[in-house]
Order: sequence, then C-alpha cells, then structure tokens
Amino acid sequence: MRREGSTSGGPFQEELELLRRELAQAREAAARQRQTQEALRDSEARYRLLFESSPDAVVLYDSQGRVLYVNQAFVDTYGWSRQEWLGKRVDFVPPPEREKTAQVIADTLAGRKSEFETRRLTKDGRLLDVLLTVAPFNDPRGEITGIYVIHRDITAKKRAEAALAESEARYRQLLDASPNPIAVYDPEGRVNYLNPAFEQLYGWSLEELRGQRIENFVPPDQAAKTAEAWRRTLAGEKVSAETRRLTKDGRTLEVLLQTSIVQGGDGQLLASIVTHQDQTEHKRAEAALVESRRRYRQLLDASPDPITVYDHQGKVTYINPAFQQTFGWSLEELAGRGIDFVPPHEQERTRDAVLRTLAGENVLLESQRLTKDGRLLDIQLKTAIFSGPDGQVAGDIVIYRDISQRKKAEEELKRHRDHLEELVAEGTQELRQANQKLLQEIAEHRRTSQALRAAEASYRLLYEESRRVGALYRSLFNSSADAIIVYDLEGRVQFLNQAFTQVFGWTQEELAGRPLDFVPQAEAETTHQRVREVVDLGLAQRGVQTRRHTKDGRLLEVEISASRFEDHLDRPAGMVVIIRDTTERVRAQQEKERLEGQLSQALKMEAVGVLASGIAHDFNNILQVVSGYLQLMMAKERGLDHFLPQLRQMDRLVNRGAELVRGLLTFGRKVRPRLAPLSLNQVIGQIVAVLRRTIPPMISIETRLAPELWEIAGDANQLEHLLVNLAGNARDAMPQGGRLLIETANQSWDELSARNHPEMTPGDYVLFRVSDSGQGMDQNVLPHIFEPFFTTKEVGQGTGLGLSTVYGIVKGHGGYISCYSSPGQGTSFSIYLPVPAAQRVLAGDAPPAPQAAPVGQETILLVDDEPAIVEVAREMLERHGYRVLEAVSGEQALGVYAQGGPGVDLVILDLGMPGMGGQRALEEIMALNPQAKVIVASGYTDNPQIERCRASGAAEFIAKPYRLLDMLQRVRQVLDRPA
Repeated sequence: MRREGSTSGGPFQEELELLRRELAQAREAAARQRQTQEALRDSEARYRLLFESSPDAVVLYDSQGRVLYVNQAFVDTYGWSRQEWLGKRVDFVPPPEREKTAQVIADTLAGRKSEFETRRLTKDGRLLDVLLTVAPFNDPRGEITGIYVIHRDITAKKRAEAALAESEARYRQLLDASPNPIAVYDPEGRVNYLNPAFEQLYGWSLEELRGQRIENFVPPDQAAKTAEAWRRTLAGEKVSAETRRLTKDGRTLEVLLQTSIVQGGDGQLLASIVTHQDQTEHKRAEAALVESRRRYRQLLDASPDPITVYDHQGKVTYINPAFQQTFGWSLEELAGRGIDFVPPHEQERTRDAVLRTLAGENVLLESQRLTKDGRLLDIQLKTAIFSGPDGQVAGDIVIYRDISQRKKAEEELKRHRDHLEELVAEGTQELRQANQKLLQEIAEHRRTSQALRAAEASYRLLYEESRRVGALYRSLFNSSADAIIVYDLEGRVQFLNQAFTQVFGWTQEELAGRPLDFVPQAEAETTHQRVREVVDLGLAQRGVQTRRHTKDGRLLEVEISASRFEDHLDRPAGMVVIIRDTTERVRAQQEKERLEGQLSQALKMEAVGVLASGIAHDFNNILQVVSGYLQLMMAKERGLDHFLPQLRQMDRLVNRGAELVRGLLTFGRKVRPRLAPLSLNQVIGQIVAVLRRTIPPMISIETRLAPELWEIAGDANQLEHLLVNLAGNARDAMPQGGRLLIETANQSWDELSARNHPEMTPGDYVLFRVSDSGQGMDQNVLPHIFEPFFTTKEVGQGTGLGLSTVYGIVKGHGGYISCYSSPGQGTSFSIYLPVPAAQRVLAGDAPPAPQAAPVGQETILLVDDEPAIVEVAREMLERHGYRVLEAVSGEQALGVYAQGGPGVDLVILDLGMPGMGGQRALEEIMALNPQAKVIVASGYTDNPQIERCRASGAAEFIAKPYRLLDMLQRVRQVLDRPA
C-alpha cells in the first residue's frame, strides 16, 4: 500500500483506469440516448397531435412513395381509411396532373419545397381542387428519407371565384353595353374602368386614364363642386349633380353625374361608379329656348296692343305693358289666376269665343271689358292657341285693341242722326242746314271709319309680312357663308351666325351682351374711325380689306362690310358687320405675285443674258480685229517705236475688254462648262490657299467643309473663278476687316422644300455657301445684284460683271443661287449644285438610308414677314402633326404669344424682319417667359446677330431656306430638351 492509501496494482493499474473511464463514458452515452429517445417520442407525439388536429389533410411518404402516415382530415377529405393507405401506393392523381406531380416529387427528393394548385380524386370519384404544400423530411444524418404533403381543399373557393368571375363578366357586359358613359374608380379616386360609351364621348381610352385621379379632367371652376360630390359619395350618399367635364380634344361638356358606391361584405368601400349623361345639346337647346323666349318677350313687350297669355286652365301667365297701361292690372296681380273683367252681358259670347279658340279657330270679336277702376272699354280681340312639345294645347294668346274712340264716333254719328230726325220733324230751314252739316260729318266719320279699317287691315298685313320677313332674315342670317355679327350702339354683341363661329371660334353664348376685341393692334385706330363713321354718320363700309384675330390666336385676312340699322322709330340701334375670310385668297395672290416676280426676274435675266451674249459676240469680233492690228503694229521693227508704250496700253485695255466679253458670255451661258466628276472641297481647298495670301490679314478666312461631300459634275476652272469673285466681293464689303466663312454640305430637297423655289427641282444637291460679316445690302439693291454692269462700287472700282459671271456659272451647272443680306448684318450667298445619281456612285458613297421625319403634336408660333415662307413652313410643320400659329411681325408675335401663354411650346423667329425685328422680339418673348423655347432663323449663317440671339436665350439656329428634314429635326431636338 502507498502512503496516501492508494493501492498499487503494478502493471494493470493503467488498464484498470482506462476501463473505468470507458465505462463512465458508456453510461453517459446511454443516458444521452435515453434522453434523445424520450425527446424524439415527445416530438413525435407533439407532431402527431399537431397533424391530427390540423384541418388540412396531411400525408407522409417514404422515399419509395409508400404511405407512412395520414391524419384524420386526410381520411375525411378523400374517403379512404388509414388501413387502405398505410404502407401502400394509392393512385388518386388524375391523368392530366400526373406529369406535373411527378416533376414536383423529383424536385422534392432533390431537396426543394413546392406549393401549387392541382386536382385529386376522392374514393367515390369526385374531383377536388386542392392547394398542395410539398416538402422533404430528413433522418438525423440529414439524408432525405421521405416527403410530407399538406392538402388544402379549395374546391369551394374555386367555385366561388368562378361564380364571381362569371358575375363580373355579366356586369362588365352590362356596363360595356350601356349607352351612358360609365367610369369606375377605386377608393382613392383613381380610374380602373371606362366603358366604350365613355371613350366615345370624352375621347380618352382606358389605357390613357387608368390610374389617374378624377380631378385630371375636371375644369378648374368645377373642382370644389366635384370634391363635395365625391365626399358625399364616399359617405354612402347617391349623388346626382349637374357639372362640366373636359374632353380629350379640349371641349367642355355639360353633364349630369349620378354616383354610387360598391361595398364588400364587411362594409368596406371597394369602388365608386359614376354614370355620365351628356346634356350639352340639351343645355344649348335650353339656352336657345331662353333666348327665343327673350326675343319673343321683347316683341310682345313692345306691342302697342294689350296682350295676355293663358295656360290650358285659363290662368294668366303673361301680360304685356300695354295691357297694364290699358286695363290697370299688373302681372303680379293676375299671375296664376283668371281675369274677372268680362261684363255680365258679354259672358255668353265670351264663353263661345273660348270654345271656338280651343277648337283651333282664330276668333276675331268685338266685345267689352272692364278696367281695374271699373271703366267699360269697347275692345276688339283676336285669339289663337299654341301647343306644347307634345303637340297638346298648352294655352292661348289674346290680343286686344281698344276701339272705344271708334265706338264713340259711331255713337256721335247716331246722335246726329237722331237730331236730324228731330229737325226733319220740325221742317225748318235749320233742318236743311243741320242736314248739310250732318252730311258733312257723316262723310267725315265714314272717312274716319274707312281709315281705321284700312289701318287695321294694313296692320295685319304688316304683322304677317313682319313674321315672314323675320323668318326669311333668320334663314339668310344662319345660312350665310360669310360671318355676320350684330352689335348694339355700345359695341356689345347681340347676335352672330354659325359661319362666324366656324371662322373665328367664338359662339353666341360666349359673346352675347359683351364687347369683342379681335382687332389687331395695328388696325385698331383705323377700325375705330370706320366704326364711328358707320354708327355716328350712317356711312356704310363696303369691301374693306383688313385683318382679324381668331379665338385661338390665328390672324386672318378678311374683307369687311358694315352698315348701321335703325329701330322702328328710325333711331340708330346698332351695326351689322359682314366678314368674309379672304386669307387663302390673299395668300394665293401674294404667292402668285411672288412667283410672277421670280418668273419676271428669271425672264429678265434670261433676256439680259441673250442681249449681253449678242453684244459680247459682236464686241468680241471687234476686239479681235483691234487686237490683231495692235499685235501687227507692235511687231513692226521700225517706224512705230516711239508709239510702243501707247500701243501696249491699248493692248492691255483690249485684253480687259476681252475679259468683260468673257464675263458677258459666261453670264449668258454661251461659255459652256466642261463638266467632269470633281470634289468641290478640293477645289475650295486649292483656292483658299491662294486667298489666304491675297486677302488682307485683318479678314479671317474660315472653312466648314462637309467631311463626306458628294461629288458633282462641274468645271473646276469656272468654280474657282466663281469662288474668287465671291471672295473678292466679300473683301470689298469688309474694308475694316471681318470674317469670311466658306461652307459645304450635302442636302436633299423634296417637293415641299423645293416648292418655294421654282428654279429648283427635288433631288440631291451640294450646298456651297460664302458668307461675310461686312456692310450688307438693303432690299432695294438685292433684286439687281446679278444684272450685268450693276454695281454699288465707286466708278473705276468694279465692272459690275462679277456676280453676273457667278450667276452664269451657277446656271451653266444647272444650279440655283440665292442671297440673303441686310445693312450692317453681312451677306450670305448660297449655291446649290445638283448631284447626278451616277455621280454619287462614282464618289463611292452608298445613298444614305432615308431618315424618318420626326413628328409631334405641340403648338408652334411661326414668325416671318414673308407670306410665302410662312405658308411653306406651316405646311411642313402641319403635315407632321404640329399645330401652327402665325405672325408677320415682331409686334404681332408678342401679342399672339401673350395671348397663347403656356400653350405655345416653341417659337420659330425670323431675324430679318422690319419694325421691331427678330432680336428685339426674342428679348421681349424671353422677358414674358424666361423658359420659352425659341429657334431663330436667317438666310446668312455668318451673322454676329446669331450669337447675340444665343446669348439672349435662343435655343437653336436654323438656316433659310428651310429644308424639311433639317427643320423637323431641329424642332424636335429643341422641344425634347428639358425646360
């Protein structure tokens, strides 16, 4: 034994200790295994309890597809007992679902969980819709040993969904078939359904409005009313309200809205339904009816005869002022009741007249009526019935005429007759005298009676004629192709016809009783003077050519005739104005004059060319003879030596004359160019190198040559001569220095682009432009610059043939030349040389693919003082979807822009206009709206004013003449830029 009391076992001691440790570990492992088994049993019991209490059917399969477990809900759902399932494979998958089921099983055994809707068969053959949740389960080592599947029976849900879908389809069909526009909104007021009638009335499709709020198409003045109706609707109230709504094309409709809501089973708001009924025409008809009633009321009020209107029950609905003046009663006293003013002795005759009137007869009757103060009046009355919209008798109208004076005259006549009989009985001379007097009075009374009857007949004729003439004038008024507008003496609109609305845009309802200011500022003073001549002096105006604005800001050329009219007392009552739209006629005349001017200029240039060529030919022969003799004289060895300097001077002058002849022949195209394929860029490059050495250094030369310029068929020598001439003119125009710009570009002209230039035909061209920043030329000089011997230079500084030669070279090449210039703004010559189709092939350039012209729907204000340019540019833009407003000056452009406001999306502004000019107009427009988008246009591109315009806010520059594709591309680029 050791001292510590331990036993020393020798060599077996270590093995014993090892055995003890292993035994302890085994005990611990056994304890842990018991705990694990108990936990597993507890877990299995819990999960079994969970599965058994689950309302969903649950089934467990091993990896071979045999059933390990089913819960009671599974047995109840499918009808098989547990014994029929456990350890077996029961096939209850319908054939259409087998492929999908097999794929899901494979995915699950690969470790993926799935959830999907499918169908399964019950034991009794029923087919159930089920939602399956499929997942793998693992053993303690993590290996997949089986699958568990949870079945949820959704058959009832599917049937309910199908029934709901069918119900929704039926209701959708009802909504789609409704003739009234219907819109359905979600609880937030966003559109989620529109029926076809809505789209047809308002123009918007469901795709355009889906998700938008209701206020997006409510006029601003109806916003508060709409918000209140929406609040009441959300509160559960069925609202019926008259309001206005906007259509897609900007029209305003009068509509009757009826709202209701749709709630779910829990009372929650699901949707709001709004039915629209278009009342626009109804409202217009009501307004027209009110106006018609007002006019007829005016006629009745103005009648000198007393008039009463009764309803079908004999109650008074109207009396005119003459009735009140004659009988004493006011409308307030009689309205809604009968008039008790028939004396007893007239009751029977009056009843008979009423019955005859109700039977449709127009009754004319002499009778008596009492006044309010008890006087008895002798009257003549005329009756007539009127019908309502249903054709039934709505009431009758009675017109009275006071014939008391006539009756008194008749009584006086009877009194004299009685007196005569007394005198006859006495048989005295007094009888004869009285008889004579009586006869005179009888004759006088007869004349009076005849005059009264004649006046009455005349009045009836005048009344009928007035009605006929009134109907005729109304027909003429509304059927006139010319716009007609009637003013009162204060300048307020009384009536306008349909043609006025069609031409200018305003309706009778908009203008009635209000003044109309559609006179341009430039015409205001003249127009005011003419109006005063018509109204104050009665001087009619006939065929006055002027201009007027339309409602949408366009400016029309019009021809106006105006005259004053009087009332029934021949007092001035107003003015009738007849307006004929002559815009197209004026434009056609201007276009005709412009084309005639161009043709005249071309014919003049052709005639001058022929004349110059003839003179040059003869002059050349003379020079040839003179030059020949000079050469012979200078070649003589002796005798003329002392004249040799003079002969040489004469020879130089002859050579100068020959140069003039060659210029004339070139202008007259008698010197034919030797055409060959060439690159204009190369020709320019060679000449520019020479120009840099010869033109003063204070003039900078800049080139902008297109990198892939098409080849042309040209004469290099003539084109070099052309460039030298133009550069020389530019040099002379810039004595203090400046910039000379030479440009080339490829351009294609279509029929529309070429239409404004009769000398050009559609096709491909190389543009050759020479611009300077020199003194420029005024409009009086420009038409003559290509004429031979025309020059603005001082005597001895030029021959006047430089530009004539340029003109001849361009025409000899089949090209076109134009010039843009104004004093102080420089000059730009644009030369278009045609490109033969074959030449483009020789150049090795494949024809460029045609570019689609950009389109748009924005509103563009086009400003140019040249009507022909406005017309062609307007057609270019309108053909591609844009709406175009026009102005012919900077002042007018400001007026149109101020009136159009945010509705004008872009302004195209010509810089070279008289009056305010383009630069000032640009600055004023930018002052009105700093975000305005403006493109400035000019015929000369090297214009310092262009840079000033860019600094003032111009978004882009476009060169004139306008080319279709270039113009549309620049317009689209500017419109698409953010503001």
